[in-house]
Amino acid sequence: MGAFDVLVVSQKCDQCGIVTDFRYQFKYGTPWQKQYVLGDRVDWEGNPNRWNGQPMPGLIAVDAEREACPNCQCEYEFSIVYIDDGMFIGAGRNGGRFNFGNDDYALPIGQYARLTVEDTK
Repeated sequence: MGAFDVLVVSQKCDQCGIVTDFRYQFKYGTPWQKQYVLGDRVDWEGNPNRWNGQPMPGLIAVDAEREACPNCQCEYEFSIVYIDDGMFIGAGRNGGRFNFGNDDYALPIGQYARLTVEDTK
């Protein structure tokens, strides 16, 4: 995956049912092994040549991969990190909702997805 950042979100595991801190790896902004939590803002500091994507206003979905559950080791691919006006607001499964191309790290998703985002907190 190369350089990436991590968003840590406390969530209930789908498999074992235990609430734990899940780590979502993603490449958006200026990735350099930074760790974020909900409410943090995306880092766009540094050389624009190192940016992955571009700052986007509004609600966006960022391609991500959730690390295994630390309790039961279950994994799933194709996750999403949600960002609203530059602030991390949630994360969860993609479930085929968004199709990221080879070079697409983030997609604007607009108002229709706000109810879905509420389910990821």
